[in-house]
Amino acid sequence: MRSVETYLVYAVTALVLHPVTARPQNSIQSSTVKDEIPTYPTRYDSIDVDLILSNDRIMRRYIECILNKGPCTREGLELKRIIPDAIRTECAKCNPSQKKHVGKVLSYLFHNRKNYWDDLLAKFDPDKSLREKYGFT
Repeated sequence: MRSVETYLVYAVTALVLHPVTARPQNSIQSSTVKDEIPTYPTRYDSIDVDLILSNDRIMRRYIECILNKGPCTREGLELKRIIPDAIRTECAKCNPSQKKHVGKVLSYLFHNRKNYWDDLLAKFDPDKSLREKYGFT
């Protein structure tokens, strides 16, 4: 069973550490197969997530942007737009590389940046329904 950590990591990583996965809705790539779900852009799939995670200044700026506590870069704004969709769809539009990045980011936040983790949970799971759904309390 997947945990809330996994799904929030997908969403938060897409926003916090993987800003390139976010794009305005009208520019999401279309699938070639009619029944496939559109996917997020792949241009940032090779991003060095470890470098971002190890840079306190960059991490803080993305988190503050996502939490509406600070200014946003263009990428930060895109992340803010995509996170709710990624959470709602359980990252259905993420490719394997993006899911790996999201998992790494969420795991890092959970284990090493509890304050950021708690702030993100408060914003994206205020009623604690995701935590309850996935047995993560």
